[in-house]
Amino acid sequence: VDIVYFPSAACTKMFSYRRMLPLPPAGEDHVPSPHPNNRTCIYVGGVSASYGIGLLIDSFRLLNAGGCRYRLILVCREGEYERERERIGEHEWLTVCHASGAALEPLYAQADVGLLSLVDNEYNNFAVGTKLFQYLSYGLPVLSTDVEAMRELIEADGLGLTAAGDPESYAAAIRSLLDDDERLASARERAVRALRERHLWVHRVDRIVRELTEDTQ
Repeated sequence: VDIVYFPSAACTKMFSYRRMLPLPPAGEDHVPSPHPNNRTCIYVGGVSASYGIGLLIDSFRLLNAGGCRYRLILVCREGEYERERERIGEHEWLTVCHASGAALEPLYAQADVGLLSLVDNEYNNFAVGTKLFQYLSYGLPVLSTDVEAMRELIEADGLGLTAAGDPESYAAAIRSLLDDDERLASARERAVRALRERHLWVHRVDRIVRELTEDTQ
């Protein structure tokens, strides 16, 4: 094999192939027209402890301690939700949906920021989730916990913000985006520009072709 690709540079540290390169997932350009700041975040994914569901709920409890101001759209599988229903609870600021595919589009259209809340462990420090790029595909800047691979990618390409994995820090990062219309618009602009310039699937294909062609010249 000429090249072995991995989702992140951190992942290559675990192997010893002759040539290893990071090649993360990518997105598609479904970016809608901008809308006014709704102070709404969306999370799409698993709701077990390793995905950080406790962090999400506790952060939004802090954000809304003085009244319902910041909203969370939580999209997950119905069976997983039922298992975690007691932990998640029912809140005025929370909308739970069980959607996938095209049914996600109107939910993304309501949101201002896409959330990733992975806990700090060995796997999450080298993993790069496809949800990061799905958020970007719909024009959403991303807030992630500061697990290694996600932090490096988000900070290097201006895809959003990262925060420590405690409710106070995570809530403060959400507030810093949603309470400042100019900062939110700037974060969105940077994320969309990065998507269109570097993070579409065609960019990944072009890179593979270029690198394999270089090897044969």
